[in-house]
Amino acid sequence: MCKCSLVFFSLILVTLCLAAGIIFTVAYYHPSDESKDFNTVLKAAQQGDAAAQFILGRMFASGKGVTQDYDEAIKWFKKAARQGNADAQFTLGCRYADGRGVTEDCKESLKWFAQAAEQGDSDAQFMLGAMFAKGKGVTQDFNEAFNWFQKAAQNDNVSGQTLLGLSYYEGKGVAQDYNKAFEWFMKAAQRGNPRAQSAVGEMFANGRGVAADYIEAYKWTVLAAEQNDRTDANAIDAMKKKMSPQQIADAQKLAKEFKPKTATPR
Repeated sequence: MCKCSLVFFSLILVTLCLAAGIIFTVAYYHPSDESKDFNTVLKAAQQGDAAAQFILGRMFASGKGVTQDYDEAIKWFKKAARQGNADAQFTLGCRYADGRGVTEDCKESLKWFAQAAEQGDSDAQFMLGAMFAKGKGVTQDFNEAFNWFQKAAQNDNVSGQTLLGLSYYEGKGVAQDYNKAFEWFMKAAQRGNPRAQSAVGEMFANGRGVAADYIEAYKWTVLAAEQNDRTDANAIDAMKKKMSPQQIADAQKLAKEFKPKTATPR
């Protein structure tokens, strides 16, 4: 089995946890569910409508419009997933990954993520890449991890962009390339991902993949630290010792003016 640096594993774990907190919540509940009539959705689901089956499963999972029932939720998610509904396939991947409503099963999770990923679901592509990178439910394979991170990143998935940048930075599954690492970290940093912002700050500070620039380094590290990263707070203190008061003021101004970019419309 390939060995992976502690930094690589830790960033995968942090990025995965940050992404999963958002991804899993979306998979289990959507505000629009509250406006749907349960009986209307049930009728369509019973008639074989895969989209309705998925929505019905989500309603049972969240308890919106009906008494919460995880067994019923899983039943309807599976009906939709077996008809090729990517949302349902992805949701089952999430369910088996965290054991909500089912027994936790990495291999089953991998199976459903793979089916959704093959249909182009970028969240599933990212999760599949993370599972290959960590060896969860499958033999660890950094080449496959890179492949799926790349697909997710190209589909504008910010977590995929972060871990694609990390793959290039560490040379895991691909030849090490600091220039490409910086390119993908920056894409995710501009979207507001704190781990990518931290990486961009470090690369500016050390001149890896980009010309050294302490003002830019400070700016991106501050942005990451604002999202409660203690490591970045320590890095800021170290950078201050190498910067003039004017440079620090300029960097702080740039950080204050920063506005995250939105996802590219598809």
